[in-house]
Amino acid sequence: MESALAVEIVRHTIFTAILIAGPLLGICLIVGVIFNLIQVASSIQDPGFSSIPRFTVCAFAFLLLLPWMLNQMGGFVTRTADMIPRIVR
Repeated sequence: MESALAVEIVRHTIFTAILIAGPLLGICLIVGVIFNLIQVASSIQDPGFSSIPRFTVCAFAFLLLLPWMLNQMGGFVTRTADMIPRIVR
């Protein structure tokens, strides 16, 4: 396998991982900041107040994004499988 091909495979792998994880991580980050701001502004120190809604929103976002994420992963696997003849040479 040529080094250029190995670099291409690694680049596509990292790009796909960021593409798949980015939206979900962004949503969870924004929700976490919002709930922390609400918790600080209201002086509520209950861990359940911030943990349960955060988990619920992140789980809901995951379920909404799951079909798109699976589609992206399927495309990645297809592109990687199409590269096998080039790797074997």
